[in-house]
Amino acid sequence: MASEDRKIVELDPDLSEQAMAQVLRAEERANQAIRDCEQEGVRIIQEAKDRAQNISKHANKRLTHIHLRFKQCIARQVKNLQREYADQHNQINEEHYDVSEMDDIVEGVAGMLTGPAQSGKE
Repeated sequence: MASEDRKIVELDPDLSEQAMAQVLRAEERANQAIRDCEQEGVRIIQEAKDRAQNISKHANKRLTHIHLRFKQCIARQVKNLQREYADQHNQINEEHYDVSEMDDIVEGVAGMLTGPAQSGKE
């Protein structure tokens, strides 16, 4: 029985070297897999950054376009309002200040302020 125990304990040097080489190869494969994963992670992160940048650029272009359209719309509305104001102002002036009636209006106001006109009697 002692000789059987001895056989179990005594290792074949070739087997030990083979086992060690196998472990080292497995460790190298694991390290390579880790490096590959790290590189893939860096690539994925860069793609995500690039995509986010493209989305941001596209959104900025759209916002700029929308801003320009609203600015043009507001400018048109302001121009229309100014035109309407000028038309209303002209209409009011035409209605209330007819040049042909201006002399009569001035005489009427002067008469109200000074009293009835006197016909040469002092």
